[in-house]
Formats: sequence, structure tokens, C-alpha cells
Amino acid sequence: MSHPGPLQHRAATFLRERERRSTGEDLLRLAAALAEAIPDGKVKVVGVSSGSAGYVAAAAQACWSRGLELVVLDPSLRAEAAVLARGAGMVVLADAARPTLPDALVVPVAQAAGVAPLSPVWPDEQAVAVNFFTSGSAGEPKLVRKRGYQLFRQVEQELSVLGVSSGVSVYSLAPPYHILGFVYGLFLPLLGGGRAAFAPGELPAVWIRELHQERPDLVVGVPMHYRLLARFADEALPRATYFSSGAPLPEAVCERFRQRSGQRIVQGYGSTETGGIARRQGFGAWTPFPGLSWRIQDADGRLAVRSPWQQQPDRWHVTDDIAEADGEGFRLLGRADSVIKVAGKRFSLDEVDRAARGLEGVEQAAAVTYERYGELAVGLFVVPGRGAQLSPETVRARLGQQLAPFKLPRTVRLLADLPRLPSGKVDRQQLRALCS
Repeated sequence: MSHPGPLQHRAATFLRERERRSTGEDLLRLAAALAEAIPDGKVKVVGVSSGSAGYVAAAAQACWSRGLELVVLDPSLRAEAAVLARGAGMVVLADAARPTLPDALVVPVAQAAGVAPLSPVWPDEQAVAVNFFTSGSAGEPKLVRKRGYQLFRQVEQELSVLGVSSGVSVYSLAPPYHILGFVYGLFLPLLGGGRAAFAPGELPAVWIRELHQERPDLVVGVPMHYRLLARFADEALPRATYFSSGAPLPEAVCERFRQRSGQRIVQGYGSTETGGIARRQGFGAWTPFPGLSWRIQDADGRLAVRSPWQQQPDRWHVTDDIAEADGEGFRLLGRADSVIKVAGKRFSLDEVDRAARGLEGVEQAAAVTYERYGELAVGLFVVPGRGAQLSPETVRARLGQQLAPFKLPRTVRLLADLPRLPSGKVDRQQLRALCS
């Protein structure tokens, strides 16, 4: 498939962030300023640390124009900067001073005024186009490389699977430094000759108002965003493809979203390492993407995949998810690392999570393990739904009707919300600290 050049319609608005609108010309002027700021010589890898989608898009153009590797950084995290600081030939572009970054170059947007715009360019198909960090939830974050052709194939696949076409308008609830925000929010409309709007960190009321104003073809977010929309949407939302990825959504959230908004959610399953693996609408089996191979390992039941858009496309990537075959697809049974042993018996924390989320009046739930009197125990944290009358005692009593005694949480606490990592995933380490 041949691709149109990015930002070809330079005078048209490509991006909106809050009240700021940027044309292709605006972004290419900033890209020229960024490209000029990168020192000549030994620099091979350039990080970009910004919450601005426009800044990230311009940094990508700057790097691709000079044949340099781009690393997308979450500006709120220090662990990623520590990993980068060990490397050589690295600078970081930032739109604000961040002393934790290695050799950061601050290039404000205003500095682009009067600069001749850069000529738009795609990354070379075989070159490393962009690097993402894993979430680091299972240890130190690691870099995952994506080559140009892998980005092209992934986006082409998504355009087809999600039923959106060229000229696509995307509304991204995920920030541009998240792989969802970068691939779906920026790269997909660039490839499709469309436009983008970003609204991470805004209140749900702002999202709802802007969805009516923008009327996008595609809405991209993680489960946290759809929990909030399901809670606060009080009228039908515009027809669009509403896409969620990052973790499976509870059935109660999807049904509440459908009832309140009149729309259904398409769920995606994948990871930073593999890219997209499968999709589903509803709560049946996951349907693998075309061109992807998968199998379930006999030894431990883990799902293994091999796809052209993962970092090492010729190797099987073993996920941390336990799965079982279901027709032409598969069902996810839980995380392999969630299997624990209490009172000499093994079970999965995911079973406790699912049972708690299924209780009437429960909005969110997360189970963790902690040490209690020298032994392993389960702690459960529950966020009640609006107007629900719950207590730790009633939650535990209701769970006792579904779970064996050794699976019951020893500690149950009610919270206004669950703490989360910048990726949107539950911060279970912080919950574990609350058990002590």
C-alpha cells in the first residue's frame, strides 16, 4: 500500500489540544526548530518528553527527517530517564525544563515562529521509527523498538478492523506518550490524512461536550476513561467507534456505558511488545487479528503470539496471560503471575477480582496479596458505585456465597477510587502498602 505524505494539507487544522489548534504548517515549523536544535555529530537517539501531542508529532517529524531514532517518554516518570541516562549519544527534547532528563534541550513552541517549515517525511520502512517503554509493572521499564514497516502494517490493520477509513477523525483520551495515543491518536490520522483531538487529563464533562462538538470517527482510551464516561454520561453520545485497550473491561462497565451513551465499546488486547493481538465486542472470545499466529503452551497454559508488528516478528512472544481456545479465538483466564498459594492451596487473584466486580453496587475492585502474621493473605479494595450502600462486612459476606473460604480476602477496604499508574493500570504496590 502506498502512503500519502504526512501533513500534506498544511493549511488545514490537523490537531486540537484544549483551546489550541495546530495546522500542518504549525507542526512542521516546530519540527524544523526541533531538528535544528538537535546537535550534529554522535547523536543517534532522541527522546521527547512532553504532554503535548503537537510537540510529540513535531519531534517525530524532526527525527525522521534526520534519520534518528525517536523515544517517546512519559514526562511524569523518572525510571525511564534513569534507563536512558545509561546510554550514549542521547539527547531529549522537552517543552519544559526537566532536570532529571539526560542532556535535555528545551525548545518552546513559541521558538518555532518565523522558522521555515520542514518538508514532511515518513520514517524509512526498515529503520527504527519509534521506541516505547514498557510500563515497568513487572520490573524496570524496557525499551521496545518499532520499525517503520511495523507501524504502517499495524495502522493499516487497525483501520480495517475498526471499520474506519482515510480522512479519519480521532479523539484520543490517551496521552501522546502512551502507545495508544501515539499509534491511534497521531500516527493513524497522519497515515489516513485525517485530524486528531487530544483531551487527556480533562474532566469527563469536557470529554462529553467535546465528543458532541468534534463528532469523531474513532475514540481511543483505556478502561479508566470508559469507567468515567459510563459513570457521567447522561445522554446519548455521537455515533463512533469507541475503542478501549490496556486491560479487559468489566462487563458491568460496558453495559452501563451502552445504556447511558447508546454506544458499544470495541475492546483491543495487546501489549507494547506485541502491538495489537485481538479484539472483541461484548464478552465472548477474543478474535485474533489477521496475519497473527497464536498458540497456548502446554506447559503452563500461557498464550504465545507471533505477529509482523512485534519487536521480533520471527519469534514467539510468550505473554503473561493464561488462555484457553474457544472456536477460532481464545478466552483469557487471568494473569500467570496472579496465581498465589494461601493455606496450602493455589488460586488466582483474578478470580477474586471478577467475583468482587460482579457484586451489586461495586464500581471497581482490585485484590492484592500481603503478609499477615507471617503468612500470605488477600486484601481487597472496592470502589462503590454511585449511591451504593456497602460496607466491608457486606462485601465479604456476599463474596462468601461465591468463593471458597481460603480465597476470601482477610482485609476489605472501601476507597473513593483506585490508585493508578500513569499507564492507567491499577497501582497494586500502593494498594499493598495500605494493607499493612
